[in-house]
Amino acid sequence: KFRSSVDGVINGIRFYKGVGNTGQHTGNLYTAGGALLASVIFTGETPEGWQEARFSTGVPVTANTTYVASYFSADGGFAITSGGLSAAVSNGSLTALASGTDGPNGVFQYGG
Repeated sequence: KFRSSVDGVINGIRFYKGVGNTGQHTGNLYTAGGALLASVIFTGETPEGWQEARFSTGVPVTANTTYVASYFSADGGFAITSGGLSAAVSNGSLTALASGTDGPNGVFQYGG
C-alpha cells in the first residue's frame, strides 16, 4: 500500500524478482477498496533483480489517498523482507505505508 503526497500520475509498476520466481508476471494498481485501476504484463524480464513495466496509460492519483500496488506470479517464488514495512518507507513524493496504517500490509487473494 502506498500514498502520494501530491496529485500525480502513476505510469508503471516494478517488483523484485528472485531466481526462483519464474513464469509470467502481471502488475496491478488498485484503489484501497479493491477497484482495479490498471494492469500490465511484464515482458523482457531478467532472471533476477528489479523488473519494471509501464501501464498503457498513466493513472491519475490523488494526494493522501491510499492505493495498492501488486504483482501476480503464477509460479510463486515471491521475494520478501521480514519486517520490511514495520515503518513507512518514503522516496520522493511516494510513501509505502507502514503495516497497520490504513489496514494491514501484505494484502493478497488467490483466485477470482
